[in-house]
This record gives sequence, structure tokens and C-alpha cells, in this order.
Amino acid sequence: MLIPDSALTSGSPGSKFSCPAPRPKPRSPSTGDTLILPISHSTATNRALGLAITAVLVILPLCGCNPDPGPGAGDSSGAPGAASGGTMEHARMLVNSGRARESISILKQLGDKTGPEAHAILARAYHQTMRWNLSIKSSEAALATRPNDTDLLYLKADSLRNIEEPQAARELLETILKRTPEHWEAKLSLGRILQRMTSPDKAIELFESYLQEAPANHYLAEEARLEYGRALRSVRRHQDAADQFAVLLEREPSNNIYYSELSSTLYRMRLRPQAKLLEEIYRVFSEQAFEEHVEKGLFSSGRDGVAMGQRAWNRRNQKRFLESFAAYEEALALNPADPRIKIYFADLCLKFERHQQALEIIENGIRNPRGPLSGLFASLGKIHLFAGRDQQAAAALKQAIEALRQEGNLGGYNRGQADGLALYNNLAEAFIHLEDYAGANRILAATRKAGAENSRHLYLAGKLSLQSGQAAAALAYFEKALRVGDSQKGALAPWKAAALAREGKTAEALSILLNPGTYPADTKLLDIVLAALPPKHPDREKLESLKTRSQLAAQHISDLQGKLQGLKLRDAGCARILSELGDTYEKQDNPAALDYYFLASDIDSSKPAVLRRLLGKLTEKRHYFTRMRLLRRLKEAAPDDLQALANLSSMYLDLHVRLSEARDMALRCLEARPDPDSHLLASRASLLQGDRKEARRLLEKGLELAPGNDRLKKALEEAADR
Repeated sequence: MLIPDSALTSGSPGSKFSCPAPRPKPRSPSTGDTLILPISHSTATNRALGLAITAVLVILPLCGCNPDPGPGAGDSSGAPGAASGGTMEHARMLVNSGRARESISILKQLGDKTGPEAHAILARAYHQTMRWNLSIKSSEAALATRPNDTDLLYLKADSLRNIEEPQAARELLETILKRTPEHWEAKLSLGRILQRMTSPDKAIELFESYLQEAPANHYLAEEARLEYGRALRSVRRHQDAADQFAVLLEREPSNNIYYSELSSTLYRMRLRPQAKLLEEIYRVFSEQAFEEHVEKGLFSSGRDGVAMGQRAWNRRNQKRFLESFAAYEEALALNPADPRIKIYFADLCLKFERHQQALEIIENGIRNPRGPLSGLFASLGKIHLFAGRDQQAAAALKQAIEALRQEGNLGGYNRGQADGLALYNNLAEAFIHLEDYAGANRILAATRKAGAENSRHLYLAGKLSLQSGQAAAALAYFEKALRVGDSQKGALAPWKAAALAREGKTAEALSILLNPGTYPADTKLLDIVLAALPPKHPDREKLESLKTRSQLAAQHISDLQGKLQGLKLRDAGCARILSELGDTYEKQDNPAALDYYFLASDIDSSKPAVLRRLLGKLTEKRHYFTRMRLLRRLKEAAPDDLQALANLSSMYLDLHVRLSEARDMALRCLEARPDPDSHLLASRASLLQGDRKEARRLLEKGLELAPGNDRLKKALEEAADR
């Protein structure tokens, strides 16, 4: 079966689609399609879906995952872009700012003209990207004219260490430290060699020296702390080792290796409950480990642009959104040829209402096509749809369909082509907004016949049925969508209420709408229910009030979205607006609120209110170290927040890590607020550090101030039994 051309246009020449459309308010993120997959992702479900829909819509090869993308798909490794200025200074700046791969892309264009200065920069860049043999080659080329340069000698030595030539590396490193005793990178490298040569005590001294002297954000700092913790454990300094691993986990709460190291250490300390907690969290994060391995594999194969795109996707999954934005920016610079990076980057922008930035990314890709165009046009249509520009959305989505017809199967969505189900859902929604109900119905009917329904397709079918006067059919669609798409209940429930009202079931409709926290995104739904109520119905006033609140919320969202377009992502003003949007979405029970708080707190961590909202939401075990990280931010943003101090101290004590710091925080709480809770916390901290006398003294002091406190009495009895 083919979709006729009439399904892609209005029902008649004089239809709404041919007229200029008014600009509606931008839509809530809950209405958007989020079928964005990581670059590495491919599933049998997508393949089956592609075959099923293609059988009905022959014009549309949907999600085929042909391993051979065929001609025209583009090289996913990408060709380096033209050097911005091409200067040595620019390349050096990129390396120093952690963007070594971009520096390599620039300097590789020099070819045979690469001189000693360029080789010196390349040696550092290759070292940062773990291309050890290339780093050795470049450092030797630069050393030919600068034989005593200790930085170049270090790069060669550490690269030798990494390719398992420890003796040659050790000799070079010892030479460097004789000439330049303060060379902290050389100390770290030599420490790692000595640790493996059964000299952990000497290694520990070198690790400690590095951690004291190196900048906290040095690209080897985490590896250094990890090796330091392992060395401490090897000499049975288990508590010190656990403290180091806890520091790492607080900074990187999704790193599987750190969970394993800390859990192993806690078992050696015979702290089984704490170790088991770490194992439980580890199991959750290990399910996400595949994508991390993909990222590492792509980097090791030299496909830096795609690897950086994968990193951006991974950071998005970890809710480290600011890092995801940065990774996409770098991925685009490294690999401007890959349309997938543009599509995923634009989707991230769209997720956070950055419509203009998303538009610029996609329009640039369309102007300079280097691969399939269908995915770019589909993304353009989605951007216009989110921004309320329905005519432009429909035009772009039809261009995507035409491009997909011409492309054939170039590898499907995983190669940058349009995802068919999302494409047709978006076009159907644009037609519904434009009141081209016949066109929307043809598209939805065709995809339904292909067996390609998802919760959004059901929502659109229900919306179309409701607006076409078919309330019973609409109700059936919305109920099915609610069963299929559990995460969209908040957005779908008001539509179900409107369908119920049209069916004369006003009591059921009111029970949905008058629930606390309900803010229908479309106030027309409330008009439908109000029209079904008798003039003097006792709940009419409540519904009118809800309508007013919903209108105000919609206007507030629209105003904030407008302000956001002119702000740079990393501006404090942007963080403030994202936080306000998060507040509004939270009142609407929109799950997007949490992500807005995360991004706002990453941009500007000085706002205690945002941090407290995040802490209030992250209550599961898997959030343990994320909570630690947020509590530390809150401690810095609001030094007088005693509850934050007490909570962070208690978490350290529960896990038996960073006990000295936990005790200091507990004593600060006690000094500022000498209540029973503070005495209990300070006593517990003293007890875990082995100071039983001080622990008992604190409990006795607490009982003097609160003689009848049962918890203090019980704690004192337990302390006496120890």
C-alpha cells in the first residue's frame, strides 16, 4: 500500500495549510518525540519496525540497519575541518584547554611541513588522546632540536610506560627528576612504575607529591588518585584508600571502576553492609557500561568525532548535560561531515528550549550536506513543531519524506536518515494543528496499519478523534496510550478528561482535572469540560480557576522560552531561566523538571534553591554519590546550611569514609545548633575515629541539655558496651 500524495498535503487547495499560520506559543517538552538513539545503538526492534512499515508505506524505508551504508552515506570517521587560523598558537591553546583532538586535526593538515614546534604540540596532543606510539614519534622529532626539554622527555617516557617498556621509561623519568625535581607529571609516571615494581611506599610519596602540586583539573588527576588509592590499599592503609575512592566517586558518580575499588576496600575493612551497598549501586551502573566501552573503543580506533558524539550521548544519559553540550560542540568541530552529530546535538538543544541554537545547527547541515538529508529535514521539522511554527514544520517534514524516497536505504536512522515513525507522527501533529484533519488521518491510519503504534501515535490519534467529534474513539486511544506510555501520564490525563466530558462522564473528568498539581498544557481541554457542565455546577468555579492558572503558566513558559533564545548557555541568566522553567514544569508534574534543575545547577552551582530541589528528588540508593556531590555544592553555596552539613557528614559516617571531614562538619553543627541530633552526630563521628571517651562525653553533655531524650540514652548505653 502506498500513501497517496494527498496524505502529505492539505485536503483541498483552499485548506488551512495554504494560508499563513499564526505563531502559537512554543510547546511543552512533554509533547515532543524523544526517539533519539546513541550513535552506536541498533536493535532488532528498530529493524523489524522498519520492515513492517515499509511493507505498508513502500515510499518510506524507515529504520533499516544495513551494515553496508552504501554510497553517499558519508564516512562516519569524518574528515578534519579546515584549521581555524591554522596557527601553532591556536593548536597549543586547544591542547591546553583539553581539546587535543581538534589540535591534531589542525596540525595534521601541515603534512610534510610539520616542524619541531608542531611536533612538540602533537606529542602532547597524542599523549592526551592515548596514542602512545604517535606521541613517542612526535616527541622524538621535537627532541631533535630540543634534546634537554624535560616536558618532551616526559611525554616520551610516559608513552614508553604505557606501551609496557617500564625500564626505559624509568631511566628517562629519573633523569627528568634530577634535572627538574618539581616536575609533577614525571613524579606521577614514575610512581605508577614503582607501584608495579613492588615499591608502593616510594610510589605513595610520588603520588602525594603529584596531588599536592598538580592543578586539581589536570587531565591525569583522577587516574593519579585512583592509583594512589590502590597503592594505599596495597600497604594495608585501607581507611585512607577508601577515602580516596570516595573522593573519586563523589566527582564521578557513574564510574563503575570506582565502585568496584571502594567496595573491595570496604570488604577488607570488614564493613560488609557498606560494601554491599556499593555492589547494589555498581550493578545499576554496570548496565550502562556498554556505551562507555563503545566510547573508549571509538577513541582507540581513531574515530574521534564519532567517539566524542558517543561521549556526548553518554553524558546526556548520566544527566551531565553541560558536559554533553561541550562534547557535542567538540564532536562537530572534529567531524562536521556526520549528520547524526548535528541531529543529536539539535535534539539536546531542543530538550532545553534552545530552539534558535538547534535551528542554526540543522540549517547549517542542510546548507552544507555531506550525507543523508532526510534526517536533517526531519530534525528541522521537529524544531519548527516545538517552536509552534506548524506550516514550516509541515514543509520541512514533507521535504524529509521526499529526501528519504530518493535516498533509499543508506543504513537507516543509525546513519543519519530520518526515523520514519517519528517523522510521520510529527507530520500528523503539524496537520492537526493546521486543522488538516483528513491529511493527519491518512498518515495515522497508514502507520497504524503497519503495526507501528507507540504512545505518541496513540495520543495523536486520540487528539485527532477528539477534534473531529469522535469522543468514544478518542477515549479509547487515550486509555491505550496511558497503558503504553506510563511516563506521559501527566500530559495524557487531561486529554482523557476532555474525552470523558464529551461522552457525558463529567464526574470522571473532574476527578482527573481537579487532582492537585494538574495544569493542562492546552486550556481548550478545560473549555470542553466546562461546556459539558451545568451552569451552576459546584465545581465550575474550581475549573475556571484551574483554567486561569494554566493560562498564566503557559504564558510564563512562553515568556521564559523567548528570553532563553538570546542567552549563551553558560550565562548565569540562562541558569536562572532554566531553574524557573524547572519550577513551572514541576508544578505541572512534568518529568522534564529534573533535567532542567540538573543543567541549571551545572551552569551555576551557587544557587542553593536549585540544589535543594535536586536533593529532594534524588532519593534512591543509586543516587548516593550524586547526593554527596550536590550536598558539597550546597555546603559551598550556603555555608550556614546546617542541615546540608549534617546530611553530608552522616553520609560519610554511614559509608565509613572521610571520617575526619565528617567529624569537622559534625562539630560545626554542634557549635551552631547544640540539639540532641547534633550531639548524636558528633558523638558518632568521634566513636568511628576511635575516640570513645569523647563520644561518651558528647552524649552525656547532650543528656544534660535534653535529659529525657531516648536516642541519646540508647546511644550512651551502646557506647558503654563497646
